[in-house]
Amino acid sequence: SPALALVAVGGTADVEAILTSLGVAETAPRIEVWNKIDLVPASGREALATQAARQPGVIVLSALTGEGIDPLLAAISEHIREPLTEDEIVLPFAQGRARAWLHEAGVVRAEHEDERGHILRVAWTARQKARFATL
Repeated sequence: SPALALVAVGGTADVEAILTSLGVAETAPRIEVWNKIDLVPASGREALATQAARQPGVIVLSALTGEGIDPLLAAISEHIREPLTEDEIVLPFAQGRARAWLHEAGVVRAEHEDERGHILRVAWTARQKARFATL
């Protein structure tokens, strides 16, 4: 999966040069962070927030006060989230432990029963699927 780069405003060219020297592809997702919003007078904050909102991948925040941290964490999570695949699993009724694991892992999207047992529709990562295979 591609690397994720957090780019600091004011040093974008320097950061890009460092990322290039490290071998990070230009296509790797980037999040540009405008920090220290707490130092901007209230009258200018809204203008900065509006300007940032017009630019994809730009987050305005204050590391000191925590303002804007939640959107940053959400953006990071979106970029590093593992891809999900969907599968249908047929579990005999006697495999309650495996069924419980699927529910605890939060991968079950739908479930019904028939004569074969529990029929589960799951959406999971490759890592979750591999872990399930070891049960």
